[in-house]
Amino acid sequence: MMSNIETFIKTKLIISSSQFIERVILYYEKHFSRKGKNVIEYYYNNKVDTYFEITKKSRYRLTIGYGINNEIFYKEIILFNNEGVATKEYQKIYNFDGTITEYVDVL
Repeated sequence: MMSNIETFIKTKLIISSSQFIERVILYYEKHFSRKGKNVIEYYYNNKVDTYFEITKKSRYRLTIGYGINNEIFYKEIILFNNEGVATKEYQKIYNFDGTITEYVDVL
């Protein structure tokens, strides 16, 4: 028996642009591993818009977000205790105006 998610994964999207008056916008994401890191790429009309590299170790998880020109726009570090429970989270957001917004949360 096939689950709903398996049905969705096996479904193909076919769009004929001649049937639309307005341009179709297509968003999707792709998950894979590269150099020991999990990577999530977000596509906008078949072009990579942003992507995230996630590095997991026993005591922390580092997530770095990159924009179109491989510029870093986001960093997140989550620290874990010996039992693997998240204890602290640091975030940096690099804003378009050149400023940096920082967050620190004790979990």
